[in-house]
Amino acid sequence: MVTYRKLYATKRLAGVEDPPERYRMLDFFETVALLVKRGYLRDSEVWETFGNEIFPLYADTRDQIEQERKADPAEYSNLISLVSRLEAIESEQKGTLAKPSKEDIVDYWKDEAAIGIGTPTAHHKAKAQNPVGVPKHP
Repeated sequence: MVTYRKLYATKRLAGVEDPPERYRMLDFFETVALLVKRGYLRDSEVWETFGNEIFPLYADTRDQIEQERKADPAEYSNLISLVSRLEAIESEQKGTLAKPSKEDIVDYWKDEAAIGIGTPTAHHKAKAQNPVGVPKHP
């Protein structure tokens, strides 16, 4: 996955509109979304673990996803549903990552282009105070 992330980022920074690595990344998150749908993961866990990656990727690929869904409405349907729930968590936590600017996306791709195998990601999300779907403890 690191290879796909790095290649995709490098190509996006070079102005390539639709690199093939995009599909690998979106397919990964579609699988994560399916795991949430089936109850193997919670929305809050995905938000904590992948929110920093999902939001800029989705913002950068939203137009292409919408075009593909015209031909196949089921395309990335799990991911789209998950993203809307992650946006709600981000909003509840007073976060700003759900609506990245073009500059935020470019900065994200710059970070991704610099990653290597075994390199920890530089951006981590704090745990939610009261994540959606997790009961509050008295």
